[in-house]
Amino acid sequence: MQNQNTNKIEVLKSHFMKYGVDVVKNHYVDFKGRATRPDFWYFQLYMFIVLFVIGFVFSLLRLPIISSLAALALMLPALGISARRLHDLGKSGYWLLISIVPGILVVALMGVSMSAAMVFNYIQLAANIYLLVLFCMKGEAKDNAWGKAAK
Repeated sequence: MQNQNTNKIEVLKSHFMKYGVDVVKNHYVDFKGRATRPDFWYFQLYMFIVLFVIGFVFSLLRLPIISSLAALALMLPALGISARRLHDLGKSGYWLLISIVPGILVVALMGVSMSAAMVFNYIQLAANIYLLVLFCMKGEAKDNAWGKAAK
């Protein structure tokens, strides 16, 4: 029984190292190449878990700035793997801008015109849904401009 639990922990540790730590360590600001669905979604899962734990622990310690810094530190690898995921679909990483630009405009227009800010808020929501659908799609099975197909 102990040996089975140890094996499961080793498998989980290996999985976390491959899909979580490797992206941060070896692909921190890497916007070139391709990322498969498992690469993308497991990184998102591990990033969520890590940020949740950090947020919980440091909110108990009354140091919420630490969780904000951790989220900020993981923003570049998250953008990088998102761009590489789009590359796997044969799309440019610039497609991420359809979500980022309206978000910036929402913040910029908040004090000026709430109705204009709301319009861009809905545009950003639609863009996020579109990107979510793209991230769920199967990647191209053939080589493309961003690299070889995953095996």
